[in-house]
Amino acid sequence: MGRTEQARDRVSLEQVRRLATILDFDPGLFSDGDVLPLGWHVVLFPPMAAIGSLGRDGHPPKGSFLPDLGLPRRMFAGRRVEFHAPLRIGETTERHSRIADVSFREGRTGHMAFVTITHDLVGAGGSSLTETQTVVYREAATKGKAAPEKAAGKQTSSQQQEQPEFKVHQVVTPSPMHLFRYSAVTFNAHRIHYDAPYAREVEGYPGLVVNGGLTVLWLTELAKTLRNGPVASAEFSNRKALHVDRPIRLESRPAPGDPRTIDVRAVDDTGATATEGRLTWASE
Repeated sequence: MGRTEQARDRVSLEQVRRLATILDFDPGLFSDGDVLPLGWHVVLFPPMAAIGSLGRDGHPPKGSFLPDLGLPRRMFAGRRVEFHAPLRIGETTERHSRIADVSFREGRTGHMAFVTITHDLVGAGGSSLTETQTVVYREAATKGKAAPEKAAGKQTSSQQQEQPEFKVHQVVTPSPMHLFRYSAVTFNAHRIHYDAPYAREVEGYPGLVVNGGLTVLWLTELAKTLRNGPVASAEFSNRKALHVDRPIRLESRPAPGDPRTIDVRAVDDTGATATEGRLTWASE
């Protein structure tokens, strides 16, 4: 805990346009000097580990910044982002990262560790955003058994009555091309996103796993169509894996008790919530 890391990157127009194609936007709509769309900072600061140093799973080695906790598998569990000021395409930005917390617990599939990382991004106009990420470390997979899923909290009948229903806005079916392009634009070599035999035989999934960051972007783009104005914060949690060639429902509802907030979620083809999020707009 307490480890720090600094990096510099440029908000590349080419990278922004490549990401735009994955989301089915016209890449020609984006130019140097434009505000970087909300959440698109995922194209910044890709892992720059030499290919010879990557682990069997395709992840960069542990021990330099991310700690080596003796658990071979890791997965992105969630994030919270607080937005301070926009980044612009073409500008240079710095990232200041810190290991904020490490905790351990026993899960259904064995020992697990949760590492909390805080990233502060600073652009030409000062602090741009603060992102807190949670990465989960797990034991090696047992054949046929994939990542554990988070149990959804049970609601009382009164809570269910008070909360508005989710509305389906869009159904997306991620293809291998989505996963290939997103992995490429974020420089993500985790093999579960492009190596189907590895995903099935080693990590125990039924097929290729949709990048969690891509699902978050789909949900963010949905939320932006529902309300105007600057977003103050966004948080997302990945509850279970989504898989290629299976339809995903993108849904939303007004958050109970807060008119500035919208809840969003991605629901798989079995009706289970895979990713859930909440976006809060700045006060009007």
